[in-house]
Amino acid sequence: MNRALTGRPGAPVAAADGHPDWCARAHHCAADRGGQHASVPEVWDTDQGRYVATRHRDRRGRDHVELRVVLRLADDDATAQAQARHLLAVTYQVVERVFASDRRKDSAS
Repeated sequence: MNRALTGRPGAPVAAADGHPDWCARAHHCAADRGGQHASVPEVWDTDQGRYVATRHRDRRGRDHVELRVVLRLADDDATAQAQARHLLAVTYQVVERVFASDRRKDSAS
């Protein structure tokens, strides 16, 4: 990895503020306009490409993560299509493994 930029730590929150401590506020956060809280994006620039993660919290208090990956594909169309499909399939498998225990906990309650 060439460089990792992490979001600045959030300032302590006054109870009346209504924002979680990790919320970036300002133009990143749309909670005051009926949207959702958002963190400062965490950005990793690597030799393969750029990875970006942003945490969100909706009006119901549910947390989500938005992941973006920008990678250069092969110049050949068939290879590029195969790379994109493989990346999607592998990403799906990793997400299933990471979040499977959370779903089991939710269904048990």
